[in-house]
Amino acid sequence: MTHDGGPLGRSPARPLNSSIDDALFQVATELADVVYLIRLEPDPQFEFVSESVEDVIGYSADEHYADPDLMRRVVDPADAHILSELMRIPEGEPESFSVRWRHRDGSVVPTHHHARKLRGDDGSLWVVGAVTELTEASRSRDAVIEARIEAGEMLRAVMDSMLDPHVVFSALRDDQGGIVDLVYVDANPVACAYLRIPREGLIGKRLFSLFSGESASLLMTWAAQTLGRGAALSLDGVVMESAVTHRAQRYFDVRAVPLPGGQVSLTWRDVTEQRRVARQVADSERALRRTMDDSAIGMCLIDGDGRFLTVNEALCDFFGYPADVLITKTWQELTLEADLNTDLAQVERVLAGQIDSYRLTKRYVHADGRVLVGDLSVSGIRTEEGEFLHFVSQIVDITEQTQLREELERSHREYELLTQYSVDVILRVALDGTILWASSSSQEQLGWDPHELVGRRNMDLVHPDDLEWFREEAQRLAREGGDSSIQARFQTADGGYAWLDAVGREVPATDGRQAYRVVRLRNVDRLMEEQEQLTYEAHHDPMTGLLAGHEARRRVSRMAERCRQEGRGLAIAYCDLDGLKEINDTHGHAAGDEYIRAVCQRMTETLRDGDLVGRLGGDEFLVALPGIHGADEAADVMTKVSQAVAEPWRIGAFTVTPSLSIGVTVVQPGDTVDAAVDRADAAMYHGKRTAPGRVSIGRTRPEQ
Repeated sequence: MTHDGGPLGRSPARPLNSSIDDALFQVATELADVVYLIRLEPDPQFEFVSESVEDVIGYSADEHYADPDLMRRVVDPADAHILSELMRIPEGEPESFSVRWRHRDGSVVPTHHHARKLRGDDGSLWVVGAVTELTEASRSRDAVIEARIEAGEMLRAVMDSMLDPHVVFSALRDDQGGIVDLVYVDANPVACAYLRIPREGLIGKRLFSLFSGESASLLMTWAAQTLGRGAALSLDGVVMESAVTHRAQRYFDVRAVPLPGGQVSLTWRDVTEQRRVARQVADSERALRRTMDDSAIGMCLIDGDGRFLTVNEALCDFFGYPADVLITKTWQELTLEADLNTDLAQVERVLAGQIDSYRLTKRYVHADGRVLVGDLSVSGIRTEEGEFLHFVSQIVDITEQTQLREELERSHREYELLTQYSVDVILRVALDGTILWASSSSQEQLGWDPHELVGRRNMDLVHPDDLEWFREEAQRLAREGGDSSIQARFQTADGGYAWLDAVGREVPATDGRQAYRVVRLRNVDRLMEEQEQLTYEAHHDPMTGLLAGHEARRRVSRMAERCRQEGRGLAIAYCDLDGLKEINDTHGHAAGDEYIRAVCQRMTETLRDGDLVGRLGGDEFLVALPGIHGADEAADVMTKVSQAVAEPWRIGAFTVTPSLSIGVTVVQPGDTVDAAVDRADAAMYHGKRTAPGRVSIGRTRPEQ
C-alpha cells in the first residue's frame, strides 16, 4: 500500500522518530500480527494499521482508514468496555490487555494487545499498539513460518518479526569495523513498556549503558549475526532471564531483521505463558480422551458417510455390540427406519455448512431387536479452512424416561376422560387459587364453559357472605394437610349461586411441575335446602312459625349478652293467652289453633323491628325487647301489643275478643335470662289472678 506521504500513506504528524518512520512502518505493514497507530484527538481515528489486519479479522487497512467507526464495531460487544478503557490509559504508561475481535464472517478472534499512549512533537495525543492473535490459526501460521525457516525458505525480514516489542538498533563499530555496542534508534511503545524506560530515555542510548549481563550480550551476538549475514535471524524458545527484572528464566521467541543503513530491527515475544497453555491443551486433550472412554454417555466420532471412527464403552452398551463389531456398522443401519429421514436431513445441512450442530430425539435398534430412544447431539468438526473432518455425536439413553412419560400422558388422558363423564365438577387449582383446568361438567352443573373458568381465582366465585369463613377454613385445612371438605355457595354463569361441596387434595410438586390441588365440586343445593328445613323445623313452632321455646330462650341469652356489651337495656315479657280453653271446648281445637295463629300474627305485626317473640308452649309466649330504658317503657310497648290483640275476632257465627295477660321486667346486671323470665312469669300470673288482660310489671326492688 503506497500513497502520497511515504510508505505509510498517511501524512499527519506522527509521534515517531521521522528518520526511521518509513523503515518502521514498512516493517509493520509486513507483520502477520497487527500493529496500529490511533490518533485520539479530536476524534479517535486510525492513522496506521498494518496490512495483516485483513488476515486476522477480514477487514482491510483501507477500510479502517475510511470508516473510523469500524474501530468500535470489530470489538465484541462483551468487550466494548475495554475499548473505552484503552482511551483512558495514562499517558506514557504501557498497558497490556486481551480483547475479542469480530471477524467479517461473524466469528470471534481472541487477541492480546500491548499499547501505550504518547504525545507527539506537535502536542497531539496518540495510542500505539501491537496485537497478538491468540487463535489456533495464528499458532498454525507460527508453525508454518518455523517450518519454512527450517526448510531454508527465508521469508522477508518483517515476516520473521511477529512479536510484540519492537526496537531498532544502529551498530556502533570500532576502527576495524567490529561491532562494539548497539544504539537504540527507535522503539515501539510496547518495547518501552517492557523495558520500563520511556522512549525519550531510550532513543540514542547505548545498549551496554542501560543493560548488562547475559541478556545484553545475547542481543549483541544476535545483531552481529544478523548484520554479518545480511539475513533475518529467527530464534524460538530461547531461555534467558529478563534483562529488566532479572526474574527467573523465561522462554522467548526472537526475530532480528537487517535494515538499510546498518540498522537491525529486533522483536521478541515472551512465550512462557503460551508454552504453559500449550502444555495445558495437550493435557486437556488427553483428559478429553480419558473422559470419553470413561463417560456414562454414549460418545463417538463418525465420518461423513456414517461409519464409526471411534466409539466409547457406553455407546457399545447402548447398542449391545462389542466395540470391534460396532465399529464395522454405520449409524444409518442402527437407526429405526421411521426416524432415518429426519436425521439424514440434518446431516446434509451440517455437511453443506448450513448449520454447525443439531439435536433431536430418535429411535435406534438394539442388537437384540429392541427399540431404544436416544437424545442425540451432533456437531460437525471442520478444519480452519472449512474442510469437513468428522461428526462428534453423543447419545443419552432416554428409553425408560420416554416410556414413563408416555405412561404418564396415557394416565392423564384416562383421567381427563373419566372427568369428562363425571357428574361432579373437577378442577385443577394452583396453590394460589388460580384455576388451571376444569372438567366439561362445569357447563352442566354451573353453566360455565371450562375455558371461562381457567385463569380465574376460586375465591372470586364464592358468595360474599361465605368468603371470609371459606378462606379461613381453606387456610386451616391447608395447614393440617390431607383431604379438605368445605361447603359454600359458588357463583353460576347466570349470576346466581349454588351450594357446592368442595373436596380437595394437594398434589405434591414433581420434576417440571409445581404443586397443585385437585378439587371436586358436587352440587348440594337439595341437601342444603333439606338441612335448612330441618334446622328451621327444629327451631320454630310448627303451628305458628314463631321460635320454639328452647330456641327462643337461647336467642334471648345471646341478645342479653349483646345488649350488655353495647350498654343497652333489655326487657322480658311473659304472655299468656286468655280464654283459649273455652274456645277449644266450645268450638274445637281447630278453632283454638286458628285463634292462636291470629293472636301471634297481631303480636308480630305490632312489635318493633328487632324485637323477638317465641312460643313457649300451649298459650304462653316469650317476648324480648332490646333497647328498653326501663320497665315503664317496656309496659308501654306491651300495652300496644295487648291492644292490637284485643281487636274482635270472628269464629264462625261468634265474635270473641282476645286478650293477653302480660308480665314484664327489665334484665338487671347479674341477672340470668332464666331469672328474668321467671320474674316476668310471676308478674304475669299475679296480674292474671287480679285482672286478666292487663300488663303487670315484675320488679326486683320497690324503686323499679
